[in-house]
Amino acid sequence: MKKVIWILVVIALGLLIWLGYRYYNLSNKVNGYVLFEINPSVELGVNYYGEVLEVVSVNEDADILTSDLDLVGLTIDDATDKIISSAIETGYINELEDDNAVVVTSLFEDEEKRIEYEKYVIEKVDSCLEDKKVYALVAAQGVDEEIKAEAESYDISYGKMLLVNRLVEADSTLNKSELVDETVQSIQNKFKEEVQNRYEEATMTQEQLKEQWQVEKQQKIEEHTSVMEQKKEVIWEEIKGNFGDVSNEEKSNIVNGIIEQEKIQIKEGLEVIKEEIISEKPGVK
Repeated sequence: MKKVIWILVVIALGLLIWLGYRYYNLSNKVNGYVLFEINPSVELGVNYYGEVLEVVSVNEDADILTSDLDLVGLTIDDATDKIISSAIETGYINELEDDNAVVVTSLFEDEEKRIEYEKYVIEKVDSCLEDKKVYALVAAQGVDEEIKAEAESYDISYGKMLLVNRLVEADSTLNKSELVDETVQSIQNKFKEEVQNRYEEATMTQEQLKEQWQVEKQQKIEEHTSVMEQKKEVIWEEIKGNFGDVSNEEKSNIVNGIIEQEKIQIKEGLEVIKEEIISEKPGVK
């Protein structure tokens, strides 16, 4: 009897060790990537559980946008909310402009997982914008017939084909037919090297660059706030003749009401544009 109990204990311990190793491995390995293109282009590497392990600022605007955002360790939900909120705060997404756009690209080898993340993140972006009453054209890059055919010709996943194409766009000297034989992680590392080259040309340290980006971000926030206040004053100057003496609170309510109407018009216009895009390009969502 004791022998049986001992065997069961050993099996249980072995199972716990295996589960612990599996959890550690899945938690610390990038499973796929989600790219947000607003004008700042920010890429997040996520693990099996949807937690952010890597943040790649693809361009200078992304350096500024993410300079004070601690995204590593957050869920994809929270990271998405921070990115969109910061884009609105800095004016990269302008609540009174009708040409705002957020393009989401989901890069996973597993096609089912790629589609799942694509749909989920787009819904999250839409929800975040709706909560803030700010509107933008939110769409997925998607996988069109050309990309499908190209991926099938190389016998690789659609997600990997998207990664390869993006890297070749960043460095046209690379050979696509050679890249398709490399691992997803190797392709991503090459892309990060391309991004890193921007920093090597700078005369400042990474810490000094970060401080500079944070200063620039604060300037953008202040500039955007100032532009919004000026916009409100312009609106009031145009309509104040229709009103008598009003308090500052009444003035604010009147102007904000007009701004809300403008936002509704922007939302309706963007919905029409999105429907047109979907009808012309079925791969876009």
